[in-house]
Amino acid sequence: IIIERGLFTEELERFKRIIDDAFDLITITDREGNIIYVNKAFETVTGYERDEVIGKKPNFIRSELREEELYTEDTWKKLSEGLPWREEFINKRKDGRLFTVSTVIFPIISSDGNVTHFVAIQRDITEERKLYEQLLRSQKMEAIGTLTGGIAHDFNNILTAIVGYADLMHIKMGKDDPLRANVEQILRA
Repeated sequence: IIIERGLFTEELERFKRIIDDAFDLITITDREGNIIYVNKAFETVTGYERDEVIGKKPNFIRSELREEELYTEDTWKKLSEGLPWREEFINKRKDGRLFTVSTVIFPIISSDGNVTHFVAIQRDITEERKLYEQLLRSQKMEAIGTLTGGIAHDFNNILTAIVGYADLMHIKMGKDDPLRANVEQILRA
């Protein structure tokens, strides 16, 4: 039994290191939503030290851009029933800068079926969002370029016809024709 406890302790320590060194922000709260654990990524991304956040509710990282609809009774009901919750939203770092996260929150359920804790895993997708927005802008510019190229082509076709007919009129007109100056103006334009 002592050997089994030793192996179990080693395994727990290994899992703790994995969670602590994970790339994603990991927060564990008690059933009331008070933080009992955050990993290094949480500290790095948010700027808050572990000691500053233990015992607090995670709403201190809420940005003004977060919608209150994220925290409806329905959300908490789902979590309390053991269902996971997924959402993307914008949080605020300690220094006030905003960052976008993709979040999954799921409950930890005891052997007797009661929710005891909640785990939030958040991936900082700020840079991905910026790249996506740049891609959308680039696609819009490409579409505008294609549209203006098409318009220019159509306009050029019309101008070719105008210039062609004006040139034919100019050739067939006599030098003293009163409309000759008008046709020459069309050709100059």
